[in-house]
Amino acid sequence: MKIPGLRSGREQVGGLVFFGRMLDKARLHAAGKLPEGYFRGNGPDGTCLDGRVCRFLNVDYDAVYDLVLLGGSDEEILTWCHTHGRKPNEEEHLIFNAFMLKRGWRDTSSPSLATWKMEAGFSHRDDIQTWIDLQDADESEAPRQTVTTTYLEIKSTDTLHPKTAPDSFVISEVQFKLGAYSRFFYLQVGSPWQWTDKVRWTESQWDAYASREDLRTFVGYYEGAPCGYAELVKDGAGDVQIAYFGLLPQFIGRGLGGALLTQVITHARSWGEPSRVWVHTCTLDHVAAIANYQARGMTIYKTETFER
Repeated sequence: MKIPGLRSGREQVGGLVFFGRMLDKARLHAAGKLPEGYFRGNGPDGTCLDGRVCRFLNVDYDAVYDLVLLGGSDEEILTWCHTHGRKPNEEEHLIFNAFMLKRGWRDTSSPSLATWKMEAGFSHRDDIQTWIDLQDADESEAPRQTVTTTYLEIKSTDTLHPKTAPDSFVISEVQFKLGAYSRFFYLQVGSPWQWTDKVRWTESQWDAYASREDLRTFVGYYEGAPCGYAELVKDGAGDVQIAYFGLLPQFIGRGLGGALLTQVITHARSWGEPSRVWVHTCTLDHVAAIANYQARGMTIYKTETFER
C-alpha cells in the first residue's frame, strides 16, 4: 500500500540512497504513522538497511532519531552525520549505493527475500530481485489484484479440434535463433497482458534463452507480416509446455489465434513422445484465451488463485 510521506529507498539525499527513507520512517514513527511490521534502526538482527546506512556514516541511529524529533531537515541531519561521523568520498558512495540497491539479488539475503515476496503475494513477480524492488512494489499505488491461473492440457491429437488457417496465414519455426527476435515477440505480444518476468533481461540473457536446446519458437505470418508466436519448452517430465503464446495486438480478432494454436499443438505432439501438451493462462490474459484453448480440445486440470 502507498504510505504518504515515505519515499523510495532509491531516492538520494546528498548522493546517498536510502538515507531519506530512513528519515521518513523515523518521522512517521514519531508521529505514530509508521505501519506495523516496518523495521527501523538496526532491526532485530542488525541487517536492517537503516542500520547499514548509519554504520556507513559511522553514526548512532538513536542520535539520528533524536535529530528527527528536533525537526531537522534531510540536509541538516546529513551534515551532522558528516561532522560527527564520517563523510564518504564519491567512490565510497558509488560502492555503497550499488550494494544497497542490489541487496537481495544473489546474496546471503536472497532466501529471506523470497520468503517475504511469497508472504506479500509477489512470488510470481520475477521483476522483484532486491529488497528495494520489494518495498517499491509493496508500496505501489496500484491496488492488489486477485489473479486466477488456469492449467490446461491435451493428451492426444485425436482430441484436437483443428481450425483451418486462412490462405494468407503461414507458420514457420525459427531455425536461426536470436535473442532479439524472442525479445521482440515477448514485449510486443505480452505487454498488454502484463508479462513482466523477462522485462529486465539483458541481451546476453535473451541470447542464452533463445539458444536453449529444449526450446522451439514458432512464428505466424499473415499477409507477409509477423502476427504472433509461440514457444514450446520440454519440461522435466518429457512433456511439452506452451510457454508463451499470443498474437500482436493488431491481429487480435481476425480468427488467427485458433489456427496458430492448432499448428503449435500439432508440432508439440510430434516433438518426441510427450504424454501431454500443456499450458497455463490467467485472468490477466485476453478474455478469450481459455475459450481458444478449450475450442482446440484442451481441458482444464488445475486452477490456482493468488493476489498480486
